Amino acid sequence: MGGWTKKRLEEKCTELGMEFAAPKPFCNLTSDGYVHINRFIKEFRIGRPRVGLIVDNVIIKHVEVIVSAPCGATYHLARIFEGLKADKKVFEVACKGLSSYPCTASTKVDSELKDSITHKANYIMIDVLKGLMHS
Repeated sequence: MGGWTKKRLEEKCTELGMEFAAPKPFCNLTSDGYVHINRFIKEFRIGRPRVGLIVDNVIIKHVEVIVSAPCGATYHLARIFEGLKADKKVFEVACKGLSSYPCTASTKVDSELKDSITHKANYIMIDVLKGLMHS
């Protein structure tokens, strides 16, 4: 949704005492301290991706999807990663895997983001992986 619409909806929700979130892309949804949005994320396990890795002798044995991107790309990547070496090549595999997955976000440049929403979704997943690889 455009900025004007988002702003008006947010104002109306605030006026009515309702929680509001409209992240671009939707896979960037976090609770930001909101009770009901947090419950939604926990209940449906969708929003900003969160995964856990089980690595044995630098081989990814299992990927647990804690929170998935709404489009399912997180589960898609989890299947691809199992059996791979946990090194920098995972990022290359992630980029290829994401570009071949049918993300529901637009590929057109968004005026607010100054980039496509699909690129933003890819950056989010890469950030998730970077956090895992450095922990």
